[in-house]
Amino acid sequence: MTLKSIWLYLLVFIAAFVLFSFVSFPAQKAGRYVEEILNDGDAFVRFSIGSVRPGLPFKLKFADVALETGNGLNIVPDGVDASVSPLSLFNSQKEIHIKSNIYGGQVTGVFQTLGSDLNAFSCQDLSWSKIYVDRYQYQTGLGTVTLSCDIQGEFHSDSPESTNTDKKGRSRKKTNGVTGNGTAQVLNFHSEMKETWLNLISLSQVDFDQIGIEFKSLPGKVELIRCTARGPLINVSLKGDLTFAVPIEQTQLSLKGKILADSPYLAKFANRAEVKSMAGNISKNGISFYIKGTLGTPKIGI
Repeated sequence: MTLKSIWLYLLVFIAAFVLFSFVSFPAQKAGRYVEEILNDGDAFVRFSIGSVRPGLPFKLKFADVALETGNGLNIVPDGVDASVSPLSLFNSQKEIHIKSNIYGGQVTGVFQTLGSDLNAFSCQDLSWSKIYVDRYQYQTGLGTVTLSCDIQGEFHSDSPESTNTDKKGRSRKKTNGVTGNGTAQVLNFHSEMKETWLNLISLSQVDFDQIGIEFKSLPGKVELIRCTARGPLINVSLKGDLTFAVPIEQTQLSLKGKILADSPYLAKFANRAEVKSMAGNISKNGISFYIKGTLGTPKIGI
């Protein structure tokens, strides 16, 4: 047998092995395994994965993926791909790149395993662009709200996540342990509100041309450093803390804001005696307000 024949047989064997591996890959079982890793006991986001199949090079393709965050909100991407950086294959810490198409936009991220345990990992970078929210409706203690907007932004971690250990002795990520800084932009924001106190002052909807957000992620909470929203009727600034809880509807709100004095809508009420007695000179100072309570039952006051 010639050397050329040996190489030919070897290539055929490798091709057959690869084909057999793809065909016989336990896609649904792998999906359940990844679900178990992601669905930590204290997570406020739950993952559902139908199947996982291998791809080239060094890639896994996830199908029938859904994220449940509570309050009836299910996020269903078109698909999710995960690939391992070839340069990190021989390191104890592996770098995993995530890419997903969702609601007309895209989410990309870089995660890193903590040590040699693939069950423990941290988010290093995350970005989202051109995601379109189309008439998402939810019920709160304030009434029924319907939202539409375009979202983009990014997050960068400044330290690795801490880990804990489950009942089987395996390391687990702590979902509330990520620290870092991020920004977000919300464009063409449109909200319709029914049966809320805003209807009493003829604000059945609120529109903002642009909302700019700066935030810092800390263990167990997010600090809203700056949030500025500008629209045709009102301009708003907001800052404060959101302290996470499970379920996510129980997330605690501690926010302070102001309807800015240059809001066109305020001119309608600036000279009313009842408004001046309660909020002062709103033409000069605007109207300060607070948001407390929980994400599911927020309380707004001035």
